[in-house]
Amino acid sequence: MTFGEQPAYLRVAGDLRKKIVDGQLPPHTRLPSQARIRQEYGVSDTVALEARKVLMAEGLVEGRSGSGTYVRERPVPRRISRSGYRPTGGATPFRQEQADGEGRGTWESSSEQSEASVAVAERLGIDPGDRVMCTKYLYRESGEAMMLSTSWEPLAVTGRTPVMLPEEGPLGGMGVV
Repeated sequence: MTFGEQPAYLRVAGDLRKKIVDGQLPPHTRLPSQARIRQEYGVSDTVALEARKVLMAEGLVEGRSGSGTYVRERPVPRRISRSGYRPTGGATPFRQEQADGEGRGTWESSSEQSEASVAVAERLGIDPGDRVMCTKYLYRESGEAMMLSTSWEPLAVTGRTPVMLPEEGPLGGMGVV
């Protein structure tokens, strides 16, 4: 591989992704077998397997035990509105949407302290390098990943308060707004 060239598994994944997006491999179609990918692209079993793993991680295909790997149905995009309005109860917009629409949404989050990058500091009106709480969220609906979000709160404002860790404590999940 020459400098700047993509690894083989990413090239194979990219070509298969293009076939899925272009409709050459429509939903519910079985992805070519590992042996077929190996033969068609002139790659090893490991490269073929890693390419399929990339497509699975992107949610484009799903493995069915004993049957193979299949192209997934593409979800229909839906509009999600966000506003600063908080009805009584103070739910975040995602939680409010789930309550209003009887959704099955869940989320995972992890928080850790870090230093504000130049871009984050500019958005928060603080100095680069100031301490912030960085919380990363993965939102799911019906078990499927639907949205990623990252928030930063300046610890000079939230440190040693009930909202220092946005998803814990007496105000967990209420947000800092």
